[in-house]
Amino acid sequence: MTSSNAQPVSGVTLVLAAGRGVRMGGPKALMPAGRELWVDVQRRRLEKAGVRAVWVVSNEVRDGLAQRAENMDLVEADSNAPMFESLLAGLRFVLATAPECVFVLPVDTPAPRCDVFTALLHAGGVAAPEFRGQAGHPIALPWRWIQDELFAPDVSIAPADRRLDALTRQHIRMIAVDDPDVAVNLNTPENMTAWLDAGSSRKEES
Repeated sequence: MTSSNAQPVSGVTLVLAAGRGVRMGGPKALMPAGRELWVDVQRRRLEKAGVRAVWVVSNEVRDGLAQRAENMDLVEADSNAPMFESLLAGLRFVLATAPECVFVLPVDTPAPRCDVFTALLHAGGVAAPEFRGQAGHPIALPWRWIQDELFAPDVSIAPADRRLDALTRQHIRMIAVDDPDVAVNLNTPENMTAWLDAGSSRKEES
């Protein structure tokens, strides 16, 4: 589903939402965001950007989604496993469709605007956004890179390198964008409150 003012972006976004959310006090997808849950805010932002989303979730998150899950692409992952395992679970889910690009978005980073996804897609390789010098998300992974670096028959990733930042360090290109949300991490209830308050202030000023 896309909004009327956004052209669909070629690719798919993996929303990594299988973590336990220890600092948040529970899974971040289910954290309160004003009068709704964060999953509702994040889904709306992704739809407005015109991006298909696949959610990688734990059993607890799936159960907490209730009726919402009927209209979502969900992949289950172990909440106790490293985030890299969630990434692989999501990539295996979209393997058959071989999207042009996969955008990797931790659930606690607000989905950016459509122009950010488009800029990353047009970067021509592994790319991530930065706002005023501060690195952020999502990370864009071209499908060819995924095949060559993660799923090629001769690929063997050392345990210490089973992190996306380690694997992309030599390939990634930082793309300057005008969207401060790319560098936001909503790790605690206080982070969420501050982000919501900042959004309300921007609406009042506009």
